[in-house]
Amino acid sequence: GGLAVALAECCLATGIGAEIDLREEELGQAGSSGAPAPGSASLDSAPASALFGEGAGGFLVSGPADALRAVGALADVRPIGTVGGGALRIVADAPGEAWQIDVTLGEMAEAHGALAVLFP
Repeated sequence: GGLAVALAECCLATGIGAEIDLREEELGQAGSSGAPAPGSASLDSAPASALFGEGAGGFLVSGPADALRAVGALADVRPIGTVGGGALRIVADAPGEAWQIDVTLGEMAEAHGALAVLFP
């Protein structure tokens, strides 16, 4: 579970990759109030917790920039990246720790398909 798995599932379902940047200096203020987005894991502890942790629920939304700005006027949101390309790329950091995930849609589909033998 977690944000990385949700992103991977979205990429597999649509056949479209994404570029996600969770580095603290790139995130800036988290939403209009400066508070973390609801359901978002803090990167202060470790990127692994934010990317793969089973925390409180949240929403992962993609769409045209103007539509997302309209959503931002109604709710506290935190933009984390863009959609496009043939891979899922995630960069994250925390004090003393940095992560980068770079996997093509083909690699994800192959790994996902390999799970089928475990669930006959």
